[in-house]
Amino acid sequence: MPYEIQKEGRCYKVMNTETQQVHAKCTSKKKAEAQVRLLENIVEEKPMTKGKGVRATSSWVQYYKEHTKGKKFGTRQAVNDHMKKLSIEYHKQKK
Repeated sequence: MPYEIQKEGRCYKVMNTETQQVHAKCTSKKKAEAQVRLLENIVEEKPMTKGKGVRATSSWVQYYKEHTKGKKFGTRQAVNDHMKKLSIEYHKQKK
């Protein structure tokens, strides 16, 4: 992956080696490692879950992308409501 952690004094820096973009300037090693994991999952478009969380399937992600193209939401609550509605429709369709 193009992300690397560099030690600078007492801090750690997270940067993209291809574009030289810095994502974290001075942070702890634990937080830098978490940042790299997050960035790598964003690039690969993998769902992030930890432990027993619900993992989104690729078919659900595709369904969600198709049904939200071009839509603009004013609030986070509107996004959550839309996602809940789509989830219900998707699971009815799967049965």
